[in-house]
Amino acid sequence: MSTITLCSELRVTRADLKALPTPARLGPRHFPVKHIDLVTNLDEVLKANDLEIVEEKLGLNGEDGERLFAATIVRPQPNSPLSSYARDGQDFALGYRSGNDQSLCLVFIAGVGVFVCSNLELHGDSVLLKRRHTTGLGDGGLGEELNRGIGKYVEQQKGYVILQDQAKKKELGEEKAKSLIYDGFRAGILPGSAFTKVDRNFFRPEPEWTDCQGRTLHALQSAFTRELRGRKPARLFKGTQILGRLVAAELN
Repeated sequence: MSTITLCSELRVTRADLKALPTPARLGPRHFPVKHIDLVTNLDEVLKANDLEIVEEKLGLNGEDGERLFAATIVRPQPNSPLSSYARDGQDFALGYRSGNDQSLCLVFIAGVGVFVCSNLELHGDSVLLKRRHTTGLGDGGLGEELNRGIGKYVEQQKGYVILQDQAKKKELGEEKAKSLIYDGFRAGILPGSAFTKVDRNFFRPEPEWTDCQGRTLHALQSAFTRELRGRKPARLFKGTQILGRLVAAELN
C-alpha cells in the first residue's frame, strides 16, 4: 500500500482552495495558476488515464496562501493498463507543490510513497514535472504539461507492474532466500534490528498475509515492505529504492 506524508502550516480542503481569490500576475511572463484549477486539472488528466484519487491531503503556506503543497494516493481503474496491480490491493502516490508568488516552480513527484513538506522538501521515486509559472501554462498549457507528466508516470508504472509479475513467478530456494535477505540488510534496506521480523515474515508468515505466502521473490519483497511501513519518511524512501534495485537485479 502506498503512503503519503504532508507537512504544512495549514491543512485545507478543496472548498478552501476554491474560496481563495485569483492570484495576481507579478510580471509580463508570470502566469499564476489558481490552486483549485491545478487540482481539478489533475483530476481530469488522471481520469483520462484511468486513474482516480482515493486519498488527498492539501496544505497552504504563505501570507495569503500563495503556496500549495499536496500529496495524493491514486488507484488504477478497471480499464487501466495498471489494473492487475490494483487487483493486488496496490496503488501509487503523487506529490506536488506550486507557488504563485514566484517562490516555487510547479513540481510533481511520484513513487510508492511520497513526502511533501512546506519547508520545500519533496521525496519520491521520480520527478514527473518541473515547470516555472510562465505564460505557457495558459490556453490549455497546464493540462498539456500535466498530461505529459502523468503519461510519463503511467509508462514508468507499466514497467514496475511487469517487474512485479515476474517476481511473483520467480521461486526461491531456502538458501537463495536467506542470501537475498542478508544482501538486503547489508545494502541498508532496514536496520539490523528488523532482521528477525523480516525472516519471520518470509519463512513463517501469518495465514492472512497473502502477500508473503509462497517462497517467491515477490513474497520476499513483501517481507521487507511490511517492516518498512510506518518508518520515518527518509528511511521509507531510501529502503524502498534499495529494495527495488535488489529485486530488479535478481530478475536480470
